[in-house]
Amino acid sequence: MSFLCVVSAAREVQLPSYTSGIEVLAVCLHGARRNVLVVVLYRSGSVAITNAFFDDLADVLERAMAYLCPFILLGDVNIHLDVLTNPDTIKWQSTLDSYGLIQHVTTSTHRAGHTIDVIVTQPDCPVNDVSVQAPTLSDHSFITANVDLQFGRGRFAGSIRRRQWHCFDYDAFRDDLCQSDLLRNPPADVVNLVTCYDRTLQTLLDNYARHQTACPSQRSIV
Repeated sequence: MSFLCVVSAAREVQLPSYTSGIEVLAVCLHGARRNVLVVVLYRSGSVAITNAFFDDLADVLERAMAYLCPFILLGDVNIHLDVLTNPDTIKWQSTLDSYGLIQHVTTSTHRAGHTIDVIVTQPDCPVNDVSVQAPTLSDHSFITANVDLQFGRGRFAGSIRRRQWHCFDYDAFRDDLCQSDLLRNPPADVVNLVTCYDRTLQTLLDNYARHQTACPSQRSIV
């Protein structure tokens, strides 16, 4: 995959160890005009697909979508995605649909056939010229694609107020939420329940993802 930008820095984003056995590496690439979060995922074909895999996949996507920058998922999921009636393919597609994501590889990517390698992005992240070359050095195809990370550029007058999601501690947030009255002692009536829901989440978000005011220029939009 070729990125249409100059990468000036990169840092690994820490992810938990997943019970389903998937291997995941997340890296945030910093460019001159735009950052991008790249997540590489591998699921062994020798391990049976269980609900734990889809739970772990959803967790990866949930964390990735919290970042205010384009997100690209690459990898070998070892699911026959070209077999549309396959129950695992249906679950995979349902998971992507629930996060509004698109899988761009549509042809066979393995010497034995089937589409098992993926390039997944959000709809507003343009992916062009996806090329799947026949396997040579590996059982897998060599896949390339162009991703324009400078989409949506333009001048912006004024300031924006956004949360600092890069500081968000998902595990600590979940632990505090589990200990809150919303989950441990929720109100019985609907009105108070809604009030409790709003107050609890507002308090937790203000604690774990505080607001920040920024005045972006054409080169600082992320």
